[in-house]
Amino acid sequence: MHFYRTIPLILLVALASCREEEFDAPRASFDLYYGTTEAPSNRQLLTPTAGDDGTPVVMVYQDSALIMVNTGVGTHFSIWPGDDNNDYFVEGNQGLNFPLDKEVSYTYQEPGTYTLMMWATSLKPDGQEWLRASTTYTVEVLE
Repeated sequence: MHFYRTIPLILLVALASCREEEFDAPRASFDLYYGTTEAPSNRQLLTPTAGDDGTPVVMVYQDSALIMVNTGVGTHFSIWPGDDNNDYFVEGNQGLNFPLDKEVSYTYQEPGTYTLMMWATSLKPDGQEWLRASTTYTVEVLE
């Protein structure tokens, strides 16, 4: 008799486990600050302006910290500051890991204009497909 009572329960559990898992698609985003990592209260949030091509533009001074606070969604993040050895568009260059819920401080050593990219990736629940999203800023480094 107990056997017949457990069949509906088993079916309910089986159906619930077949339901597709909730999944947040990756989103690459971060807030940019100018200042130091040692004195967060002295940071200044950078408000980008729109460049000629619509890409957000921020300005920082050479040898000063650009602080990036991750506000994205995903399981893995990387940043590409756009300077030597960190240019996404140059084959063989490397990006930098960007920890989830953390911040990264980066210092540009030379004045110039750089393309800063962030990539967010997530593995779909079925484990068969990686999804990616990116965002781009133009960073103008002044002397």
